[in-house]
Amino acid sequence: MRHYPRHREKTQRAMQAYLDLIDTADWLRGELRVPLESFDLTMGEFRLLEMLNREGARHGGRKRRAFRP
Repeated sequence: MRHYPRHREKTQRAMQAYLDLIDTADWLRGELRVPLESFDLTMGEFRLLEMLNREGARHGGRKRRAFRP
């Protein structure tokens, strides 16, 4: 017979996944710190460059809003 997770188990799994995601994001920030510094980039500037690479240099307020310090 198949066991379906109860609400509490689902909540615990979701919380663990959230904490794992936060830990991974912190680790990745640490890994990217030195390469970004070598190009004199902040994380926000890197995000803007990535967005321009992905979406192209279209005009619009979204990119300006994403780059605000």
